[in-house]
Amino acid sequence: MSETFVTGQAPGGVTTTVGVSLTWDTTVPQVQWAGEYTGTLWIFTNDPKLPRTALPVTMTVPVTYGVSAPPALTSYSDPGATVSQTITLTNMGNVTDTFTVTVGSHVFTTTAPASAGPLAAGASIPVIVTVTVPPGTPVDVSDMVTITFTSQGEPNRSASTVLTTVAGYRRLYLPLIVR
Repeated sequence: MSETFVTGQAPGGVTTTVGVSLTWDTTVPQVQWAGEYTGTLWIFTNDPKLPRTALPVTMTVPVTYGVSAPPALTSYSDPGATVSQTITLTNMGNVTDTFTVTVGSHVFTTTAPASAGPLAAGASIPVIVTVTVPPGTPVDVSDMVTITFTSQGEPNRSASTVLTTVAGYRRLYLPLIVR
């Protein structure tokens, strides 16, 4: 917490208002999660009859929802085989949330869980999506599917990952060295 004080002295018998501006630093772990925080602001004066005054202070941190996932992932699989992709889903909000998982249109058989969570604020979880390349698929034919994660607490908050699955393994060609 930081403060900016305006100080001054009023002539005897005159009431004056002194402005006080308080700024809370919400990057500290104690005040980043949703909720109500209370404290006491002590005001010290040079008045011998009232040398200090306690002023209760309340700060409300509103609930926020958010989600993140990698934008794209690519995997390779032999025709007729199944490959698993792990998407790391992160709750970017400040409360526990559960996310609805939606699988977009696709050609290769794709399965994902219907939901992920509940996930604590700031925590991450692996979400496994499986893709089966149909038998007989020519090498280097690919399929793209969009996996969308939507906050159940705030349906306007979502993140998507585009999964690309390519038939055939990634090949690495090494030079032939002869002595």
